[in-house]
Amino acid sequence: METLQIRPLNADHIHQANSNSMSGNRGKISNHDYEIYASTIMGWPVSDEKKAKLLDKLYRMFSDKLWYEAQHVSVMVAGPANYNARRLDKSDQILSKAHEIATWFDALERDLGQPDDDGGGEAERLIEMIRFCDSRPELLPTTDLMKLAFVDNASFIALYEELQLKYKWRRNSNIAQLYARSKAGEVTEIRKEIT
Repeated sequence: METLQIRPLNADHIHQANSNSMSGNRGKISNHDYEIYASTIMGWPVSDEKKAKLLDKLYRMFSDKLWYEAQHVSVMVAGPANYNARRLDKSDQILSKAHEIATWFDALERDLGQPDDDGGGEAERLIEMIRFCDSRPELLPTTDLMKLAFVDNASFIALYEELQLKYKWRRNSNIAQLYARSKAGEVTEIRKEIT
């Protein structure tokens, strides 16, 4: 039986997505996210046949997203370059694909009783997502940060204190109240078990 491998995404699409992005690393970010999701699947306690099917679906979904990212040209670039901004704006398709991937993966985790017993896999994934959202001006890390409070409370407190300087969450916001409860020791971490 052949060993499972994570198929690499199309290098040309990664390069093109990088070239068309303002930061120069849109394709790299998608590839990094793909590798995190795929590595997580590889660590799940399911059969190799099931893993192969999940990895194949993940590959197809990320390939579609990357294809749109490779075509997407920012309006800021399209304007001065005299490109047709409407034809080159693929942001709706990119966001739709990203949402589809996240929803599918979250449903899988719920179905499989993931993360692993110690919660480490889920905490790592949430921290990666928080860092990713923090690195993108159009995204906010608030939702994933709040989820982290129930998986790894100490990491939540540390990250909240670090990010509070940037986001300045108000005292009456949900996340600030969650932070206060965490500091008071009132938040209980949820540990899932594989049955």
